[in-house]
Amino acid sequence: MTAARCTSTLVAGDTIFVPPWAVHGTLNLSDSPARFQVIGQPGAMTGYFIEAGVRVPDERTRPDREPPGPAELRDIATRWGIEFWTGPVESAS
Repeated sequence: MTAARCTSTLVAGDTIFVPPWAVHGTLNLSDSPARFQVIGQPGAMTGYFIEAGVRVPDERTRPDREPPGPAELRDIATRWGIEFWTGPVESAS
């Protein structure tokens, strides 16, 4: 049995709903930096996002510190019982 996959390509201003407990990911396939905002219901990921997130007052203001890198994010996720997919990534053509 093959797991269903759903891929969405979003542009600035788009939104998408991911249901609770759904395995999901975000991938920037462009050559430009990207910012995204996650709005979640309180739950398992709240602590992770508080610890990993970098607040900015608006889209024109640079963060006052660099966001955590991959190793730091793995450590933060481990503390919150979250696992990241480390397998291959297939991009939609």
